[in-house]
Amino acid sequence: MASWSHQCLEEMTLALKNDSPHRKTIFRWYREFQRGNFH
Repeated sequence: MASWSHQCLEEMTLALKNDSPHRKTIFRWYREFQRGNFH
């Protein structure tokens, strides 16, 4: 999970600059995706 979530964090930060979600939010999303919670 870590490499995918870190890659997503980097890409979102590059694309959205100061408007990107906090890193904890992105890591939480990936944890939920792994659990199968897509809602």
